[in-house]
This record gives sequence, C-alpha cells and structure tokens, in this order.
Amino acid sequence: RPSAIVGEVRVTRPGQPTAGEEAVGTCVDEPGFGPATLQPLALDLERPALEDAKPLQDVVWMAVGIELVEMLVDLVRIIATVALLAAPWRFSRLLVVTFEPVKRWPQRRTEELDAFLLDEANHADESIGDLHAALCTAARGTELAF
Repeated sequence: RPSAIVGEVRVTRPGQPTAGEEAVGTCVDEPGFGPATLQPLALDLERPALEDAKPLQDVVWMAVGIELVEMLVDLVRIIATVALLAAPWRFSRLLVVTFEPVKRWPQRRTEELDAFLLDEANHADESIGDLHAALCTAARGTELAF
C-alpha cells in the first residue's frame, strides 16, 4: 500500500516523490505506514469572475455602516439611561402604565384629559376675569379720572 487518504491530505510513505511541491502542515503517523509525510493535493480551482465578487470597498463601507447603526442604537440607549437617572419618578409611572390592564388604558387617558381640560378651563376663567376688569377700567377710567 503506497499511500492512503486521511481527511483532505494525501499521506505517503517516506521516500516517495512529492511531485516537486512542498508539503504544508503536519500529519499524524498512521500505523503500518511508518512516519507520514504530507503531499499537497491538486487544487486547480478556477477564480471567480471579477463581476461576481464584491469589491473590497463596498464590503468595508458596509461594515462601517453597520458599526454606525450600532453606535446610534447605543447612543439612544445612553440618552434613555441618562433620562431615567435624571427623572427616576418617571420610571415608576412607566412600570404602572406598562403593567396596567388593557381595558384600564382608555379610562386612564380620559381621566388625564379631563384633568387637563379642567385646568385649562380654570386658566381661561382667570384670563376672562382679568380681561373683564381691564375692559371696565378702560371704559370707566381709573379712580384718578374722577
């Protein structure tokens, strides 16, 4: 038995010619063969057409773009963390809203809207009172006009 195939490497007995090529790598001795030597296999692979391969510049810019997107996502996370640390009471409200029942949401939104409209109505009443007083003063004059 002059040779045997082990994996992708041809193993031959010492002293056999290697077809003028240097062997690369190492191989384990196989029982019955003596010390093993490597012999390169004929790997006559065709090169792909240049149009089929992506240019290196496109690959580099794609990697740069992916890294940029990852940095932007990290930036959003950092901003959210700073906002949470700056206003921790908002986090407790976020937890309450997140875990509330689905049917509770419209009721909560209605209560918030009612409170907002009541506050706006109070401000409007105060503004109307101030404007009424200013109109009366403009129509009758001040105490100094008498």
